[in-house]
Amino acid sequence: MWCPINPRNEADENRELLDFFDCSCLIFQASFAPLVERIFPLLPQVKTLVCLDQDLPTAIHFDQWVAGLPAGPWQREAVDDTAMIVGTGGTTGKPKGVMLTGRNIETMTALTLMSYPIGDRPVYLALAPLTHAAGVLCFPILASGGQIIIMRAPDLKVFLELVKKVTRSRTLSCRRH
Repeated sequence: MWCPINPRNEADENRELLDFFDCSCLIFQASFAPLVERIFPLLPQVKTLVCLDQDLPTAIHFDQWVAGLPAGPWQREAVDDTAMIVGTGGTTGKPKGVMLTGRNIETMTALTLMSYPIGDRPVYLALAPLTHAAGVLCFPILASGGQIIIMRAPDLKVFLELVKKVTRSRTLSCRRH
């Protein structure tokens, strides 16, 4: 199951969440390798480190990790099984884990698709951490065959350039058909 953690949290808070959630695999981007190196020795349950975008001596590259998975049809878990554990904000003490089932995620996706004017093949410029609502919005975008562009940091200039680029490419794509 997926247990997203916010890399903007303090290292100790993320270590506590990963330990509390009994995580056995930690998937991260290379820019967070220093954080992972700091907390990994304190996570006895984590057996596998997977880096999404770079070859690192301490982690397996995502492409290599995926290549090692069994071939053939993928069997999804029953819809009422836990699919995701999300850490709460911890405003009244230590963060807690909210368990979401596949049915919870499917229902949130369906409600969003019914409520938002998501068109054909949407593009989502994700700026906020994908560990919260910004991540939940990825599900209906993907269900619509859309594209997600993850922005690394708040930058209005980059955001406006991306809007212009996406709008221009969609206009050119529409003209070709």
